[in-house]
Amino acid sequence: MPIPPEAIPGTIAAIFSIAASIKKLMTKNNVDSNNAIDLFKTTAAPRDRQLLSDPVIHASVSQITVISEPLLEQLAKEAQNCEDLHIKSRQEATTFISKTTADNDASQCICSVLRDLRRFNNGELPPESIFVRWWQSYQCQM
Repeated sequence: MPIPPEAIPGTIAAIFSIAASIKKLMTKNNVDSNNAIDLFKTTAAPRDRQLLSDPVIHASVSQITVISEPLLEQLAKEAQNCEDLHIKSRQEATTFISKTTADNDASQCICSVLRDLRRFNNGELPPESIFVRWWQSYQCQM
């Protein structure tokens, strides 16, 4: 089921929160991500269990837990800040040149963050995630 555009920021935050909790469980219990997800589900809120029932989100959380929790949270904030700044810059742009500059600056910003995410996550972005869509949208390259 597609996520409505207005719910995307909250859903991304929830997914990262879930991933951070799963990363803690992996470390605390010395288990892999799938076992940590199963442990997490035993005490998770209904919305978190519902999110994890989506195969794409489950795979994304499993994939993204390769990197450390603090780094995961930091990169998520940085990527969202790049996107937010891009939107704001385009809204404030009054000329074609200023819009082009906003687009180029945003591309450099977000691609840098996404390259870091890939570097610390076994060279992968979580499959079918907002990060993959941003990678494609901003035409990022390694």
